[in-house]
Amino acid sequence: MPFTSRMSVVSMLWLSLLSAGKVFAALSFPAPPHGYSNQFHEVNHFSTLANIAGNCRGHFPAIDTAWQEMLSMIDAGRGAARKIAETQEEPIYSDDPNALKEYKNWLRITQPFHALYDVASLAELRWRAQKVIKVYDHLMTRNRVTTPQGPRFWVVCNDDWIVYKTSTFTDPRDIGTPNQGRFTIGDPDPNKPDRESYPEGAYYLPGVKPYLWWEEGYSQPNDEHPFCKPGVRVASLILQGVVIFCEEAFKAPNAPMQAMEGQIRPGDRIDQTQYKNTLPQNWFRELFWYCWNKDDEALDDTKPYSWAKTIDIANTDSKKIMDTAQAYIFYATAMYWDSFYWGHGVAAKSPEMEKEKEKGKKFQGLKDKFKSIAGKKGQSSTNPNGRRIVKKRGNDDNTSHGEDDAGVQTPGDLGCENCEAEPNEANLDFNGNDTQDINIMA
Repeated sequence: MPFTSRMSVVSMLWLSLLSAGKVFAALSFPAPPHGYSNQFHEVNHFSTLANIAGNCRGHFPAIDTAWQEMLSMIDAGRGAARKIAETQEEPIYSDDPNALKEYKNWLRITQPFHALYDVASLAELRWRAQKVIKVYDHLMTRNRVTTPQGPRFWVVCNDDWIVYKTSTFTDPRDIGTPNQGRFTIGDPDPNKPDRESYPEGAYYLPGVKPYLWWEEGYSQPNDEHPFCKPGVRVASLILQGVVIFCEEAFKAPNAPMQAMEGQIRPGDRIDQTQYKNTLPQNWFRELFWYCWNKDDEALDDTKPYSWAKTIDIANTDSKKIMDTAQAYIFYATAMYWDSFYWGHGVAAKSPEMEKEKEKGKKFQGLKDKFKSIAGKKGQSSTNPNGRRIVKKRGNDDNTSHGEDDAGVQTPGDLGCENCEAEPNEANLDFNGNDTQDINIMA
């Protein structure tokens, strides 16, 4: 049975933008399609008013910046994956400065992808990238709404306003209806068969629909802190779309992700506590669980959210890794912190490319050889990797066919053993509709 809540122990890393005195570059992520909004206040129910239960008074700068960084991370991940998916032929090592720059960037975006999703060939790399793009697109669609639709999530702070109520408590789900005051949470309206009853009582979240929460085997009556227990920084109710920031989340005097990049040193691991538990990353994780609306059995295998455990999943279960939140988080983080190379989950100022260099030189030699025997203008030939080379052009530039590219059209023919694996429900929008015909490439 899917859990209806998830407690996340988060090392909140934060320096107030106001007290730090540091001016950060503007965060950027694409605007949504016309008619949609991804502004924080329009996507989330949120308040800083003291008289509103669950208000986040004093914490808006931290939460708003974390929201923007989360969207920027998602966009960085999908931008890199899109580059992979659109690449017809891998760049190879070259001494030419421009070509070398392109080659290094290719290694920057592909080496961590190879590791996190256990892919080898270009065919499988591109195939997997298309599936990963779907996930990032899905997360972006979950973070935008139409104006008539109104906010989708509830972002609240602390849990001292969440109170346990017995089964005889008047059902708040009837507020504003003709049945208001007629039924209790233990004996709800019988004409609503899908309405859950709470014979043991439940915790009441005033103003936050659907108002009630209780999880068998976890909840205890009259718990002083049903969510914000010692050490817990962030909690969420997955099915209800509620994210709760506990006071602990705002105590650690550390920087947001954008400033943190300046603290990274070569040799630092991407899964070090201060780098893997930022507020945007944890928000990303809660969003992922909410979007998939299921038990996080696959996700638990990566705890404590380490690079090594994530790689283990990729190496042993190609389908499971596509449903593993941490793989998407690590990749988006690596692409967001783009001043480093993260091929093995360790910060480096340059990619590992000695073997790649030798492979590039050999392949370039083969390309030159086949280029010289390609025949007269208008003829076609095939390179050693089975790629069909486009008709030779007047400028002697040989490029690969798009439509005839066997690596895209028939991945199984090129040893793409795991190409059938794709994330569950990754092509659904926030209303559960198929997004195949919707332009979600904001």
